[in-house]
Amino acid sequence: MPKCNSLPPFGQLPRLQELVIGGMDSITKIDEGLYGGERAFLQLKEFILDCMESLEEWITVYSYGKDSANELMFPNLERLTIWDCPKLRIKPHPPKAHDWTIWNSDNVTSSWEENVQHTVGSSSSSRVTKLMVRSCKVPLHQWRLLHHLTALNIEYCSDLTSSAEIIQELSGLQSMTLEDIDQQELPTWLGEITSLQVLLIFWYQKLEAPLEKMKHLASLYFVELWHCKSMSTLLQWLGELTSLQELHITKWPELNG
Repeated sequence: MPKCNSLPPFGQLPRLQELVIGGMDSITKIDEGLYGGERAFLQLKEFILDCMESLEEWITVYSYGKDSANELMFPNLERLTIWDCPKLRIKPHPPKAHDWTIWNSDNVTSSWEENVQHTVGSSSSSRVTKLMVRSCKVPLHQWRLLHHLTALNIEYCSDLTSSAEIIQELSGLQSMTLEDIDQQELPTWLGEITSLQVLLIFWYQKLEAPLEKMKHLASLYFVELWHCKSMSTLLQWLGELTSLQELHITKWPELNG
């Protein structure tokens, strides 16, 4: 629908649980018109924005009536997926969803203020606990969604520079997946996330040896290293991971026995 320049009031469909909006090149803004009035999207669990290249702004609150307070949209949302929306900025608050996927949509990771309050009217913006980010050029230390994560998946993101504040924000992280075909090293902060229990490293074909500091990840019980074809020897410090229960090593053609 390339000529559609406004969205219908889908919020008034009382049983709607999944909404996918994509490929609408004329849409530049999502605002109150999508909600259509009070009690909008009460049953919506999953929202997907796909290939909205002209979409610049998503206003995540709406009001209804003269004296109505702002309400946070999608009050029961569980999963949010944003693919190929390179111009999109979210204002003023992140929407309510525990599980986020952001793919090739750099502005989304940093579009709201870091110190924004997460309470709007009678609704509260929930904490993001699971995040997958792919093909992002925004430096990691500028991401705004790291505060309460238990699972983080980073794929093909070019700048993973961190800070002491980021390490603190990731202090509750339990599961981490890193995937990248071009990186030669793992991010230095990885060895400081001592809460990690599950670690998966995929396609690091230029990686010769993971960080020595990873031996301090005493809570790790599952490690998978897949297609790290430049690694030729097993790591001696793996034996220091006293909680390790499962180790998967796949597609290591240079591994010496």
